[in-house]
Amino acid sequence: MARGEYLVVTGVRMVPRPVQRPRIPVWCGGRWPAKAPFGRAARWDGVMPTHAAYGLGQTMLPEELRAVVQYTRQHRTSDDPFDVILEGATDGAAPGRGAGQVAPYLEAGLTWWIEALGWWRGGPQDAMNRVRQGPPALARHHP
Repeated sequence: MARGEYLVVTGVRMVPRPVQRPRIPVWCGGRWPAKAPFGRAARWDGVMPTHAAYGLGQTMLPEELRAVVQYTRQHRTSDDPFDVILEGATDGAAPGRGAGQVAPYLEAGLTWWIEALGWWRGGPQDAMNRVRQGPPALARHHP
């Protein structure tokens, strides 16, 4: 049983169980510059920040992501791989442009780029067109 201030959960069973052992990676979100979520994220497998100064459809600047990464890494107690995930929008229509847009984030510590395909970016056909264009030409890496 889990008991919180607003919710009590009993008798819950998650099925099917993940194939990965000991468990699937846990990525924690947080709204920078609040620090507490990033202290928690440091104890898990990754962090996916947003920023209080940016609204829907806007991505924090690479310098701000660098501050998130530095703060979170300072609180890590493990040398296990740690993912840094960010959602943003690239211009897939311009060859190579997406990679250029994401490169400064890689330099700041990014390991996963999530291409934003929300309703604010157009309709379902626009999202499908962007998916067909494929990801920016980037190498995924663990710094």
